[in-house]
This record gives sequence, structure tokens and C-alpha cells, in this order.
Amino acid sequence: SIINSKKRMVYEEVNEILRNGKINGYEQFEKNLFVFKELSDKLDKISEEKGRMELDSGEFMIHTDLEGKPIDIAMRYQGEAERMIENAMVEANITIAEQCRDLFIDGDLNVPFVYRVHEEPEARRLLSVINIFKEQQLFREATITKAENSIHKVMNTKKGKLSSSIVKPLLDEAREKDICEAVSSIILKSMSKAVYSPINVGHFGLAEKNYCHFTAPIRRYSDLQIQLSIRLFEEYYMCADANRQDEIYKQIIDIKKEISDICNHISQKEVDADETSREVNALAQAQFVAENIRDYEGPVEARILDITSSRVSIATDDFILAIIEGDELKKSGFLYRRQSRSFYRPHDKASFKLGTRFVAFNAEASIPHRVVKYSAMTLKEKNKIDKQVQKSLAKRIVKRRTHKVVCSKEKAD
Repeated sequence: SIINSKKRMVYEEVNEILRNGKINGYEQFEKNLFVFKELSDKLDKISEEKGRMELDSGEFMIHTDLEGKPIDIAMRYQGEAERMIENAMVEANITIAEQCRDLFIDGDLNVPFVYRVHEEPEARRLLSVINIFKEQQLFREATITKAENSIHKVMNTKKGKLSSSIVKPLLDEAREKDICEAVSSIILKSMSKAVYSPINVGHFGLAEKNYCHFTAPIRRYSDLQIQLSIRLFEEYYMCADANRQDEIYKQIIDIKKEISDICNHISQKEVDADETSREVNALAQAQFVAENIRDYEGPVEARILDITSSRVSIATDDFILAIIEGDELKKSGFLYRRQSRSFYRPHDKASFKLGTRFVAFNAEASIPHRVVKYSAMTLKEKNKIDKQVQKSLAKRIVKRRTHKVVCSKEKAD
């Protein structure tokens, strides 16, 4: 295809225009950008009404030098410009999936198609997550009760279906309490992963009956396969040569035979790519912290993202994804509570649960294991230590001043 590009725009500059109005070189596009934003806001509203899940997952960027050495870690934020492009791409994917379903599946030719599907989660698994939230007392009772009732209603009705809108009140309240990243992570783990399939079962997370990946054929094979199917469909019906039509039909039959294997393959490659990305980022982060250990050894405030009996996954306020060993907490008197997936210390009633903010210190970076470890103390413990330090400093200052006064008197005498 040929694209007549009017302007090579940059996300940061478009975000600045949407915030403050003007940037040199964008004058003729400003009006259209604000119209685009208005359209994007309407798409957001429609998505919200459908019940689309808006999960939060903080994304860290690792900057490297020309030799690939990590030199900085920062948080990636989604601005209005990024959101506008995302909404436009999602809408394009929905439209293509709907149109191709009607033309390909319901038509005479029955051309194979690659859907992006996300199956409805098991009600019992989602209910177990709600129970964890309930045990940890993360949400208002009314929010938990509403989610529980919705799930029980589906479980008691054979033909009932879960809706992604069930978790929306939980996510909304989690954002209010600044624990959405941790809550989103646990909810995601209770669900199956979105995959590619020739059979359309809808997309639960997006609350869409039809969805595909169409907009990135230069980087995703699924998108390329869809565009091949569209080209074959168009060529078959536009071609006047019967022999050529027979060739296209045979090609479509061949794709039909392979389409399930193709979908399974690209789904697995996506999993492999995600795992590789996590491993590379973990290695780069461990290298960076090891190289700059004095800057990252703490103490620094952090929040809990996930908890098991053996480790607590955390994110520090200076953008380090790390862990605290479960044994480390147990040595400090904490007990693991399996039912609520939390740590609790009886003698002072301190607890570590999803979203808990605490103080991480004593960083240790292991490059071979691609991990950064911290020790932990509660904010209450940190405040107590700070007060003790302040008292100690105050005593030293008083002592020094007294010493100076005595010395001054001696000199005067």
C-alpha cells in the first residue's frame, strides 16, 4: 500500500498540544487532533458501557547505551495521544473481524480467518480471587458482595455467561485506593490468556463478540495472514478468469488445512516472545542495579504486586521490580496465611498484602539469577526508627551546643 503521510508526529508533541494547545509545525493539524481526541473519548465511553476491562499494569522502560548496557530505568506512561492511537487500532480490529465474519464465514467461499479470542474465565476461579480480596479486606463490603452475587448467579444458571463488567467496580475502587496494578495482576492470572484461533468465541476482556489483530502486518504474523485472506477473497470474486479462480480456491483450501496449526504456532511464539522479553528485562535490571547498588540499596518505599508463601513480588518507587524472600519475612516473625495469600505478624498485627506500601532496604542484585532482592520493614517500623534517629541527632546537637557554651566560658575566664 502507499500512505500519503502529511506529518511525522511524535507522541510527546501531540500530548503537549492536547494539554497546552500549540507547538510549532503542527498548526494545520491542531483542529483535527482535537476532533480525533473527541472521537477517542466517545470510543472510551462506548467501551466502558460494554464492560471492557481496563487493567492497569505498570510498564518499565530500560534505556541502554549503544553497546546494550543498561543506563537508566523509567516508567512508561500512556498519554492521550497513545490512548487515541490504541482506540483507533482496536476499533479497526473490531471492524475487520465483524466484516470478515459476515463475508468469509457466512458467505459461500468460507475463507479461513484468524481471530484473537479470549475465553470466558471459569466462574470458580474468578470467585476464588474475589475471596482473596475479601480475606485481605481490600474492598468495601458492598463491592465484594456485588461481585460475588453476579458470579453465583452465573454459576446457578446453566446458560448464564460471565461478563467482564463484573470486575469493573473492583478495578474502579482499586484505582481509588492506588492498588489497581496489584489487583489487575491477580485478576489476569485467574483467566486464560488471549490466543489466536480460527474459531470465534469472542474476546472476554474487551467485551467484544468479534476481534482480531489486523493493524500490524509488518510485525505480527496473524495480521499478515488476515490480509492474505482478504486479498484472496477479493481476487476470487473480482477475477474473470475461471482457471485463476480455481487456483485461488485451491490456495484457500490449503490454508483451511493449515489454519489451526498456524494459530497454535503464532500463539506459542507470542508466549515465547513474552517470556524472552521478561528474561531480558530482568537481566538488564539486575545488571543496572548491581552497577549502581549505592543508588538503589534503599531504604525506598515500595508496593506489593503479588504474594506467595515463598516470595513477595514488589515494585519500588524508583521503578525496580524485585522480590522479598518468604523466609526473610518469616525470620522477622511473619506467618503466611494461605487462604488470604498474605503475611501477618501476630505481636504487632503488621501485615503484608496486595498493594501494601512498605519500606524496602538492603538491595541485593544477582545477575546469574536475573533478580533483585530486598529486605522489608513496615512504614510504622520505619517511622519509629526515624524518630529514634531524630532524637539521637537532637541529643547530639544539644550536647555539641553545651560543649560550645562551656568552651566559650572557659575561654572568657
